[in-house]
Amino acid sequence: MRISRRGEYGLAAIIYLASQPSGKVSLSEEIAGRCGIPRTFLAQILTRLRSKGILGSVRGKRGGYYLMAEPNRLSLADVLEALEGPITLIRSLQEDGVSEPDFVKATVKDFFGKLQTRGYELLKSMKIAEILPAQEGKPAK
Repeated sequence: MRISRRGEYGLAAIIYLASQPSGKVSLSEEIAGRCGIPRTFLAQILTRLRSKGILGSVRGKRGGYYLMAEPNRLSLADVLEALEGPITLIRSLQEDGVSEPDFVKATVKDFFGKLQTRGYELLKSMKIAEILPAQEGKPAK
């Protein structure tokens, strides 16, 4: 699996927002500057995360974005799926209508299926709170 720039930037934005004090609303310009994300691309990412219920937003002069999901419950898989769709390692062998030899179906597809399951379980088990950077006086979670 290769995580796209959208996924990388989205995770960075989520981690930044999760590291802010509870109730703080952050401007997209602030997030872009702190995370090194191009503003126009970040706007698309934030809109998508808001539409999936991970972020909330406030309009107006004091508006911005905040994390709606609890960092202890929000997984890496939740964020990546919201941004990129289903997490897959390989194409389905039946998807494109190509007839694969039985050996490939029985061995390779089975192996990648197991790898897919384990990888997804790992991403689902890793919560945003676990990867937040350590703050002064607080150990990393």
